[in-house]
Amino acid sequence: MSAWDWEGRAAAAREAQEAAGRSDDVGAAAFRAALDRAWPPGFFEARERLHEGRATRKDLDLLIDFLVADPVFFRSGYIQESVLRWMKRAPLEADQAERLRAVVVDAIERRHRPYFRRYCSVARALDTPGLRDQVRERVASTDPAVRRHAESVMDALEGRGR
Repeated sequence: MSAWDWEGRAAAAREAQEAAGRSDDVGAAAFRAALDRAWPPGFFEARERLHEGRATRKDLDLLIDFLVADPVFFRSGYIQESVLRWMKRAPLEADQAERLRAVVVDAIERRHRPYFRRYCSVARALDTPGLRDQVRERVASTDPAVRRHAESVMDALEGRGR
């Protein structure tokens, strides 16, 4: 579990963004400052090392914490998409892979984002019988969005997806 207050800092960034839209340059400066404070120290360096294929265990833990927290604020979705794109190639420890499997299942249930296909790619890289069982359970959901996402992940796991 992350010690970083992702949700609190995301909320502060969203509030500052709203205020900036209603005011002048002072509001814009406050928004930029809140946005800078939303990210933990070393986050972007860890993301860059992930992209370069040289992420450390600490880097991966920080980035997985971000995916688990799923904060929503200006550009966080874009950043999340890039982390997901590169995470599927990362050499994960067993506990990290398990945490990412939980992120995939959570994405099926509640993350209805334009970049959902990235979760499908991560799922393919983390494929296990247990993950498939969890996805199959959600294919039977009465919620059409959950069912659609579960079907997309199952297609990816079975080699029918992108």
